Order: sequence, then structure tokens, then C-alpha cells
Amino acid sequence: MSATNEASSPPPAKRRWPWIVLILVILALALALYFRLKDRAQPVAPAQTERMLELNKVEITTLVPQLLEQTVKVTGTLAPERRADITPQVSGKLQTVNVRTGDAVLAGQVIAQIDIRDLRLTLNQQVANSEATKAQLSLARSQLENTQALFERGTASKASLDSAQANVDALSAQVDALQAQVDTAQRAIQNASITAPFAGVIASRSAEPGQSVTPGSPLVTLVDLSVMEVQATAPLSDSASLKEGQRATLTVEGIADKSFSASVDRISPVAIENTRSIPVFLTLENPDGIFRGGMFTTGSVVVDEAQDALAVPSSALREDKQGEYVLTVVDAKLVRQPIEKGRQWSTGNLVQILTGLNPGDVVVTGRLPELEPGTAVTIVGN
Repeated sequence: MSATNEASSPPPAKRRWPWIVLILVILALALALYFRLKDRAQPVAPAQTERMLELNKVEITTLVPQLLEQTVKVTGTLAPERRADITPQVSGKLQTVNVRTGDAVLAGQVIAQIDIRDLRLTLNQQVANSEATKAQLSLARSQLENTQALFERGTASKASLDSAQANVDALSAQVDALQAQVDTAQRAIQNASITAPFAGVIASRSAEPGQSVTPGSPLVTLVDLSVMEVQATAPLSDSASLKEGQRATLTVEGIADKSFSASVDRISPVAIENTRSIPVFLTLENPDGIFRGGMFTTGSVVVDEAQDALAVPSSALREDKQGEYVLTVVDAKLVRQPIEKGRQWSTGNLVQILTGLNPGDVVVTGRLPELEPGTAVTIVGN
């Protein structure tokens, strides 16, 4: 009986294995579905784009030919180029003084008048003396002629003839001397009218009517403002480059937003004692009369120049193992451009470029050491 029951029951292992296979298949399908849905849900990464660097317009320069100048700085003050301290040439009492400080006068205009009454008395006396001596000379000449006639007839001695001739000679010399005194007295009257030697402006007045004056006494100071002299100084180290005739550009204290052209007139051969400066004198035209003596001025003298030159700021220059170069913008990319540089000029502290660049090239001039050739750039800003 027991043997029959054992034979009729199926083995347990044969009943479970289909379920195990089914579960494994379901798990595999679930995992496959999960990863497929995950791949669909994950966004696709965009393609890598090239990095674009922005450059401001103040960081680039478009090259154009320009005038480069090397200059020497000068500072100084203005003074009238022509100045005269007018003094009398004769002694006397001032009758009138016709000008005041600031008055404009013409050449030959009477500035002051000295009383001529005493001078005229002197002249009259000299004229009288001269006329009297001329009369004596006329009589002496007549006597000489008579003595000469008597000597020729043998009735007068040689001594008498010589004496008559000596008398004529002495009186002739006396007449000449007295005539010179007359001329001097006439000039004294003329010089009593004190006139302006040139057109200008009265800078000062030192005398008043009624004052007694002598030759050399100061009356007025006259200046000509049409041309000014700039009494300036320059660094002694730059003196070798300064030459007469070089042009200069000046600004004058009190006259804003304007510059003026001047020229070097002369240069002192020695420096100012205990300084490293040398005096330089420039000529400055003043046709409008806007300059005054004593005005302070600064400026620069052009000692060298280069026409139609290409130049960049020193900040644009770069250097690597291959040599010096600049970065130019070509087709929105930075390009390494080898260059040969020249000297540095005073004009904007620019460095002249001898070879490697052309007019119209766009050069990076900003201090941007991180820039590299090949970088894509775009220009922004006004």
C-alpha cells in the first residue's frame, strides 16, 4: 500500500522550475524596459561650441599713418621782446608828461616835454657868439689878402704874412667850435620833446610834471607786446637735441583750451648754476595782444619727427620664444603678427612699427595678457 502511494506522487522539483523561468523572464523584460525609458528621458547634450571672447573698442586700435614727434618739455614766463626805459637826454624841468601806465602810443609820439626856456637862452647865446666870431673871421681874411698883396710887392715881411694867416686859421677853428655849440643847443631843444622810439604800451611811469630831471633819469618804460619772448628752461640732458628754429607748442596760464605756436630763438651755452636746467628763449607772436609780461607758460619743443608712420602703444607689444609680435583681429579671430619695432616717441608714448603691420590693421592694444592667438573674438561697445 505504501509502495503504491510513493509511486503515484510527482517529484517536487519538476513542478517548481517553470515558475522560476517565468520570473526570470519577467525581470529581464522589466530591466530592459527601465533602461530604454531612462535613455529616452535623458536629454541629449548639445554639441560643443567654440568660446567667443568679447573685446571692447577701447581695447583695440585701427592703424592709420600719423605724425610722430619727439619733444622736449619747457617751462617759463613771457616777457615783451622789445622793452625800452625811456630817459631824457637833457637836463631841465618836466613841463608835461602825456602818458599813463597802460596807454598805447605810436612811434614818434611825444611822451613828455621838458621846459625849453633855459635851453633857448643857451641857444641864442651860442648863436650870438658864433655870429661875432664869423665877423672877426671875415675881417681877418680881408687883412690876410692885403698882407698877401703887400708881401708880393715886397713891402710886407714874411712874418707879417704868417701872422695874418695864423689869425685866419684860429678864427676859422673858433667858428667851427662855436657852430658845434649852436648845433648842440638846437639838438637839446629838439631832445626836450621826449618821443616813443617804437609803437607799444606804457608799462610804468616814474616822473611827474614839475620834476627836475637829468640825463638817465627814469621817465617811463615802454614795451612792444606784438612779439613776446618766452624765457624758459629745459632739462640739461635734452640740450643737445635743441636747435634754433625748432617749432614749439605752448599753453599759457589763464588762457584755457588753446595752444600757441612758437619757435626757438636762442639757447644759452651754459646751465643755470646749481641746477640741471638750461635757459631756452623762444619767440611767440602776439598779434591779438592777449599775452602779458609775466604770464606762466608750459609746452614742448619738437626736436624730431616721423611723417606717415605706424605706431602702437607699448601695451600692444608682446613677446614669446619666436620674438616680438602683436595680436591682430582677422575674421573675428586673434592672429599672431610678428613685427619689427622702432623707437618710442613722445606722441602718446607710442612705439613706431617699422615692419609687420599695414594701415587698416586692427591691433589689440589693451593690457590683456590672457589672450592667445586663435581665440575667437567679437567687438562690443561704442
